[in-house]
Amino acid sequence: MSDETKESVTEQTAAKRTEPIVKEAEPVERRDTGEANGNGNAPADAPSGTETGDGELLKKLEEVTAEADAQRDRYMRAVAEMDNLRRRTAREKDEVRRYAVSGLVEDLLPVIDHFSLGLDAARGHEGGKAFAEGFEMILGQLRATLERHGVSGIDPEGEVFDPNLHECVSHQPHATVEEGAVISVERVGYKLHDRLLRPASVVVSSGPAKPSSAEDADSADGDN
Repeated sequence: MSDETKESVTEQTAAKRTEPIVKEAEPVERRDTGEANGNGNAPADAPSGTETGDGELLKKLEEVTAEADAQRDRYMRAVAEMDNLRRRTAREKDEVRRYAVSGLVEDLLPVIDHFSLGLDAARGHEGGKAFAEGFEMILGQLRATLERHGVSGIDPEGEVFDPNLHECVSHQPHATVEEGAVISVERVGYKLHDRLLRPASVVVSSGPAKPSSAEDADSADGDN
């Protein structure tokens, strides 16, 4: 036998031997699941463990959402508190700036009062009128300087008495000034912006003088 014939026989033999192996390797048909159940029924639903896992995930999601909401609320409160603190600080800073000279002005008020009294006395003397004019200019400059810093005088003569700005030192009857109005100012008051530094001391009218009992009797006799 030639070598070619031997090789052909060998190949045919090898092919025959591999045929059973290929057949055995073919996939086996899937058995009906009814056989596994033993009763021919359809397979049961998904195992309950899946539902349990979904419930745990939903619970975890709710917990995370609640925590996120709580963190958001705390953040919003912190932002609101910081905004309030910023506005309060700005307001306090503005008040400090506006009223920083209040102590100095309060100390100067008695000096201004005495200066004014001295000028009034000097005007009453013939020899002091020349000096009074010069010192009156100085007093005017001082008041103008205070006004530039927000200080204003309260001189309510003829106005209606205001207990928020005025201090009544006495009541007097007056024929022309109506009751409750200021007859005269004993001491000028002062304000720093909208803050009262000192109320004005005033005399308030109690209205026209009422006739005494003797005058009433005389009036009655005259009528008779």
